[in-house]
Amino acid sequence: MNYYKSTIRKKNTNIKLDVWDTAGQEKYRSLTLHYLRGSDGFIIVFDLTSISSFQNLNYWMKFIKNHSSVVPKILVGNKLDLFENRAVPKNDIENFCLDNDLFYLESSAKSNINIDQIFNYLVEECYQKSEKSREIPKEKISNKDETEKKSIKNQNRNVSCCKIN
Repeated sequence: MNYYKSTIRKKNTNIKLDVWDTAGQEKYRSLTLHYLRGSDGFIIVFDLTSISSFQNLNYWMKFIKNHSSVVPKILVGNKLDLFENRAVPKNDIENFCLDNDLFYLESSAKSNINIDQIFNYLVEECYQKSEKSREIPKEKISNKDETEKKSIKNQNRNVSCCKIN
């Protein structure tokens, strides 16, 4: 299992990335549940050159649905650099994304294709979700609360995001 840690600053918010990459390996499944709880986002990766890797997505989507809250997710088809060995039809991926309400990108970790875009998408989604959860309905704000609301909005905040399972 690989672990990566980074912090990205977005406006007045520190977004902490704690990324666990289990590569879907059976020996890490008992640990996966521990990392899954409390996650603010998921990058779900499959191998474009492997039908069985794509078929395993049903297991992982069910696992995430059963053990986490509703959080941003992105589906990533990896090994784009091996396009001549592609085994998973684009139509199957599109249907899976529609059925599971997923944003999708294809990437190559080896060739560094779309890696930044994957993380940028998920960070933006986590940030937007965080901002929405901090909003106070206008009808509940009196004039004296307006100053307090501005103060709260301008504070530095920390948001954690992004666990790969």
